[in-house]
Amino acid sequence: MLMVLLGLCLLAAGCWGYREIDETAHVVALGVDKGKHNVLTLTAQIVIPKGIAGPPGGGGGGEGGPKKTFFVTSVDGPTILSALELLNAFVDRRAMLDHMKVVIFSRELAEEGIGRYLDALARYREFRRSTFVMVVEGKAGEVLEKNAPILEDNPAKYYELLFLGYKYTEFIPLAQYHYFYNAEKSLAQAPVAVLGALGGSRPFPEGRTPKTKGSYRAGGIPRKGGSKLELMGGAVFRGGRMVGEMDGDEMGIVGMLRGTFRRTIVSLQDPHARGAFVVVDVRPRRRPRVDVRIAGGIPVVRARVFLEGDLMSVQSTYPYERPRNILTIEREVARKFAREARLLVAKTQNEWQADVFGFGNAARRVVPTWPAWKKLNWPEIYPDADIRISFDFRIRRFGLVHEKARLKE
Repeated sequence: MLMVLLGLCLLAAGCWGYREIDETAHVVALGVDKGKHNVLTLTAQIVIPKGIAGPPGGGGGGEGGPKKTFFVTSVDGPTILSALELLNAFVDRRAMLDHMKVVIFSRELAEEGIGRYLDALARYREFRRSTFVMVVEGKAGEVLEKNAPILEDNPAKYYELLFLGYKYTEFIPLAQYHYFYNAEKSLAQAPVAVLGALGGSRPFPEGRTPKTKGSYRAGGIPRKGGSKLELMGGAVFRGGRMVGEMDGDEMGIVGMLRGTFRRTIVSLQDPHARGAFVVVDVRPRRRPRVDVRIAGGIPVVRARVFLEGDLMSVQSTYPYERPRNILTIEREVARKFAREARLLVAKTQNEWQADVFGFGNAARRVVPTWPAWKKLNWPEIYPDADIRISFDFRIRRFGLVHEKARLKE
């Protein structure tokens, strides 16, 4: 028996499906647009390995730099996978998706519907479900052609770090293909993709009136310099079609209720000093609590979000460090989030008819069986739901300043 087992180990050893690194072309980003000569136009951003490695004693650079680290090519085809196969007609290595980081759909195609294209990628063995899903203004192919990493030589690392920004900002949703595809099939919530655009593709807001930092959408951030690609907000889908978009602040509210929120910085107008701001660092205290019940055929949703944070800056001389004054800041932060959540709930019910918060996941507990859940038809009754969201915010620390003192002029 021992000899038989050892013999089986020898048969199991080895790599039967290997491919040499110099025989493969690794696609790191895939853009999908409406086709000009066929149904779809597929744009692939493919890594140039020798460009990433760089010459001896020096290191590469982005496209247009001393050494190219990637090239971009487009082809038309009836489906994504057939267009991918057409790449092999003029790319000298076999194009593979096993290292792809993002699949990008144009807004035009997303509004027409992308549900029919999702299953093909989910079934494809080379495709990883950790890939991010993004919707962009304009053409997806144009975004891949014009965008190039600055700090990274490796385009795959650039995309990975860019989309992992959800860990330290509220603007970017956790929109990996696995979560997006499951939400698309689910009755409990609506899928949300990352909203992206080339910088300056939307008009900048005018005037010096105070605006929250997350009131922008991708392509409209008032900035100069840096990478051409912007990520800000989310694209809302229902029935495989894009039905709306959220700005950065709205994406933060969704993250808080979904449990994916990590951190944000809030700048409040000081209640005791006109023109001054109080800056607070906000983090989740524990997971949100969502209770759902059905009353007379109408869903009743009560959600409570628990947050904590630190006092980072006080521009006025008002002594917010004193215990009796801390409550003022805590109430103002809670009111700000509650006001934003109320407006967003109205938009999801009246304009999109899409549960982007995932309240349906809590609603599943009110029915005992799967047939009963299908009969309840959560997407149909969500627009009529009675939804109230409250926030519980606590300040934990004041930083390194124990007591505010007036500065000498």
